[in-house]
Amino acid sequence: SLERLCWLVRMAAHCLADSGAGETPLMPLPLSIAVEGGGPAVAAVEGLTAALLGLPALALQEGAAAVLSPRLMESCVWSLARWSDTYLFPEEAEGLPAALVAAYATRGSGQAEAVVDGLARLAATCLVAFPGEAELHGMVCTALLPVLSRRRPLCSSLLECSRSWGELCGAFAARRPQLTNGLAPKLQRWLSQSLCQVACGFPAADTPAGNPAAAAGHYITQLLGPTAAEVRALAARPDLYDMTSRADVIGALCGMLEVLRGGACRGAAAAGPPARAAGWGLISELLAPLLVLQRAFGDDPRVGALLLKLAAGIVEHHVGYLPTDQAHLLMNWVLELLRQYRLGRAARVSVAAAAAAARGRRKAHHFAHSQGHHLHHHHRLHHHHSNGQSAYLLQGEDAAQDAARELRALLQLLTHITQRDVALAAAASDGWATASSAGSTPRSVNMSGLLPGPGGGGSSRGNTPKGPGGSATAAVALAAAAVSSAAGGGGLAVGENESGVAQV
Repeated sequence: SLERLCWLVRMAAHCLADSGAGETPLMPLPLSIAVEGGGPAVAAVEGLTAALLGLPALALQEGAAAVLSPRLMESCVWSLARWSDTYLFPEEAEGLPAALVAAYATRGSGQAEAVVDGLARLAATCLVAFPGEAELHGMVCTALLPVLSRRRPLCSSLLECSRSWGELCGAFAARRPQLTNGLAPKLQRWLSQSLCQVACGFPAADTPAGNPAAAAGHYITQLLGPTAAEVRALAARPDLYDMTSRADVIGALCGMLEVLRGGACRGAAAAGPPARAAGWGLISELLAPLLVLQRAFGDDPRVGALLLKLAAGIVEHHVGYLPTDQAHLLMNWVLELLRQYRLGRAARVSVAAAAAAARGRRKAHHFAHSQGHHLHHHHRLHHHHSNGQSAYLLQGEDAAQDAARELRALLQLLTHITQRDVALAAAASDGWATASSAGSTPRSVNMSGLLPGPGGGGSSRGNTPKGPGGSATAAVALAAAAVSSAAGGGGLAVGENESGVAQV
């Protein structure tokens, strides 16, 4: 019966709502045609909608989490996310049944606000009351919450009418264990992004309702301030280097870096200028602590990659909106981050290492497969070899994934700092193009790698793009340097030469 219920819940969403593959979610075409004819089709849509919205109420009852299946909750979350994307404060209500438009697409009736609050409560319940259910948590963070934070009317309703949303934000700001240790770093990033993106629901700057800039900025600061304070406290610990081998500390640090990337970068930028300014205000106070943490934890491949990704996110979402002195400060920090990376992890990470690990994985797989033909003759010996080869496979796979993850993050950061907008900001900055600032400012990118060919020698060098198409050229050159490094067995290192040129 549980399987049938899960199937029915998902089928209801399939029948009622669009898949979301297009730009604007719409009713399925057969259903839309039937609704236009009126009669029983409209009543069927309204009845199925009421049934779908009534089911999650079971999960919100006291003690329900102890008896409800997490798989059923996954089906409910997925189905409600799909329905909400089509019917709840839609961008285009044309073609929807009039009764559903009046109930769920307009403010003031109270019914839409109640549904929004119920969905926020459902999300919080799934995250807090179902510990260890990674798939359910992933469905909430990557499906339901992004839908709730995507449109301004929905965000306004969450901020103004949803007590449950305020409780979820409070739990996140308080760094409750269910939302930190209980979630993978990636899901913490998704959660942070959705929570911060809702700041777009504050009144626009041209409305007389209060001070939107102060409200949005306060909202972002309240959400992310405790995480930023925890990062600063960790960097200031006198026993910091004694904690670098503790898995719980590394896991917590990875989660905080992802929270900052999702909230202070992506979420704040999507919420508008006031929220973006608040996000940068938090990030700017963490530049020095992040360098300290890189020196301490930079040898860990997860921390190293996440720091590079955070730097890329900061450049992508903030540098184009900063005044000259702040942009200068940010780019100097990026260069210092790259310099420290070169002195640390970059000495042990290369494209060739990832390629070698992949080759070793294929050889080990071929060896294990060939041994399988002699299983009936040498069962114990083969079992011993299989265990050894499995361990070798896992080690090689982990090494390849770590190397690939770091190199992707590095190339992403380098691509962002060589974008045309960043180059134009550099050209307009007082002192950026002068010789006196060459020692501290990444004015160009020098890409050294083995070029494909019999001799395997050569290098490529390109200045920071100054005109149209320059960013694409830089990105292609970076990719070519990485590929040629893999072909020739060379490493990929980042640093700065005597003249202040960022070097790869």
